[in-house]
Amino acid sequence: MFSNQKILVIGGAGFVGSNLCHRLLGENPDQIVVVDNLLSSEAFNLPVSNKIKFIYGSITSDVILNSVGKDFDYVFHLATYHGNQSSITNPLADHENNTFTTLKICEHFKEVTALKKNSILFCWMHCCSENF
Repeated sequence: MFSNQKILVIGGAGFVGSNLCHRLLGENPDQIVVVDNLLSSEAFNLPVSNKIKFIYGSITSDVILNSVGKDFDYVFHLATYHGNQSSITNPLADHENNTFTTLKICEHFKEVTALKKNSILFCWMHCCSENF
């Protein structure tokens, strides 16, 4: 399914994202681009491969989002504040990081025709919207 595909994994250095990258590498993609600000993750979680390109930064930054480009076959959005403590202690920041980020990503890719059908996977608050 992911053979010879270009894949974007936002939040790819976290536990779920890095394990996804390990699994995707087994599918022989052309490239996996990982964007992560490393707030709750470590770059060493990522598999070592010339097929992985790591971009340090937050996808909430327009500079980062625009530099990523749009030529992807699949997009996995796994970047989120983990746990629910932030939604209680600082709900506006939690909303901006989790909800607004998702809207920005969807807006960024809405006109892209190369994306496969239903190819933006979004996981948030330990719930996943789709399995593969």
